[in-house]
Formats: sequence, C-alpha cells, structure tokens
Amino acid sequence: MLDVVDTDNVKIGVDTRRRVHTLGLWHRAVHILIARVVKVQAPGHGRGEDDQVQLLLQQRSADKSLAPLKWDLSCAEHLSCDEQYLQAAVRGVHEELGLNISETSLHVLEPVHAHSLRYPEVDMIDNEFVCCFGTLLRLDNEPRHDAVEVESIKWIPIEELHSQLSDCPDVFTPWFLYMLRKGIVSWDAHLQQLAYTVSTPQPCAQSS
Repeated sequence: MLDVVDTDNVKIGVDTRRRVHTLGLWHRAVHILIARVVKVQAPGHGRGEDDQVQLLLQQRSADKSLAPLKWDLSCAEHLSCDEQYLQAAVRGVHEELGLNISETSLHVLEPVHAHSLRYPEVDMIDNEFVCCFGTLLRLDNEPRHDAVEVESIKWIPIEELHSQLSDCPDVFTPWFLYMLRKGIVSWDAHLQQLAYTVSTPQPCAQSS
C-alpha cells in the first residue's frame, strides 16, 4: 500500500500501487544516485593518475512490463505508508542492491518536487512527489543486485553518460532520460562535490 497525497504533498489516504498508477493518484517516491571515485591513468605520456567519478546504473529486468532491459538510475523506490523519504532511500538501496547505507550518507541532489509522466503502453499515469538523493560509495562496498528486480548493474563515467545521452538515448528508461535532460548539469556538480567533500545532508521536507 502507498500513501496517497494531494497536490500539496499532504497525505489524504492510502491505496494499492496498481490503483495509484492506473488512476494517476499522487504519491511519494525517492531516486538515489550512487557514485564512486576510482583512479584512472591520466591522459598523455605521463605516469600520473586522475580521479574519475563513476555513476552506478541498473538495468531493469526483462520481465518488467514497463521499459524492460532499459538502463535506469542507481535506485528508485516508492515510499510505503507513513515512511519518510530517507527511510525509503535506505530501504530501497538495501533491497535492490544489497548495500547497507546510513541516512547521514545521503545528500539531497534535488529537493521534493512534482514529477508527472504517462505511459499509455501499460495504462499507467505516474504522478509523484520525488526527492533525489546522492551518495558516495567506498570502493570496498560492492553492490549485489536483486536478480528478480534487476537484470544487471554497471559503473559508468559521468563523461560517458553524457555521450550516451546524445548518441543512444533509447537505452535509458523514459523517466531517467527525462531526469538526465532536466538536470544533469547541476547533478554533475553535486556528484563531483560528493566525491571530494563531506557535507551535512539537507532536510527533506515531507508533510504528514
């Protein structure tokens, strides 16, 4: 069951996930971008190394009715009844990727905002209030994806993601493509900052 909210993101009831998507009822969700920093050989003839920021992508299961085998953001999760955004993010990352992260490791990349997309091919209207988080993963903390939900995962350099966005956009899910085109420049800056600094997560507002 999911909380149903009004256009101000205030809870007004609960309903099943199927009815929420069929009727286009407003509900809550989180998006999580997981990054890591790896050492790569610097260009040129020198022997130095550069830091490269990579983003974790997951490929949706072939059994999904919507966007099967498309590449998606690191993790996306609906909020369960009375669940907070941070709680849902921690739970989703654990369930889909087998990673144990803390709420304090999550940084707000985009505060709660309305996100509305239609998918007529599966009779779905997705009206969500979404909060997007980012987190930096240690190199020794390797994800182990849920084979039922996720076909595969991969790490991709931010620069390569830009290239694929231009050259082969159809490999991405519609919502991830929308997100990338809407805000990747500002997200790049946040992910770069996460790679080299430690900051206090911003509060993520949620109405009761």
